[in-house]
Amino acid sequence: MPPRGATEEALAEIWAALLKAERVGATDNFFALGGDSIKAVRLVSRANTRLSTGLRVQDVFQRPTVEALAGRIAEARAERSLAEEHAAGLAEIERRREAVLADERWRGRLPADAEDFFPLSGIEKGMVYYSLLLPDQPIYHDQYAYLLSIDDVEVFFRALELLVGRHEILRTTFIGSGKS
Repeated sequence: MPPRGATEEALAEIWAALLKAERVGATDNFFALGGDSIKAVRLVSRANTRLSTGLRVQDVFQRPTVEALAGRIAEARAERSLAEEHAAGLAEIERRREAVLADERWRGRLPADAEDFFPLSGIEKGMVYYSLLLPDQPIYHDQYAYLLSIDDVEVFFRALELLVGRHEILRTTFIGSGKS
């Protein structure tokens, strides 16, 4: 079967040159055509240069046909695209955080007893990223309800005040833009 598409054709040309083969088909096995580990290193180097990919030698061993290796290249490009999109989203979150710190109107919306403006954790950044990416989708979170039987409510609230006073995270406030 002949190579299909630009990536398969480019890989077939690289293979043919490396293996001194007249033609290389989409389902031909690199190693069955005379490839070895040294030639696999050369294949990866040439493919990465010509196709701007991030192939590794192990990819050739795991996917030894033109068709399969082209599939790996497509997967890698999609992974890189998602990673770039995610990085851009995190950069936007950081830009917004810096804008809040720089703008007195926003800083003025912070509670008077606010101790600091803390950066988001990785999980929080992910939640913000996906809420910006998919604004019509609900943000995922866990909610639990407990029925407590408390003999002395005043003691309970005093203990709760001490707990909140001791742990910053329990005093965390989220200030939105006012948009629903």
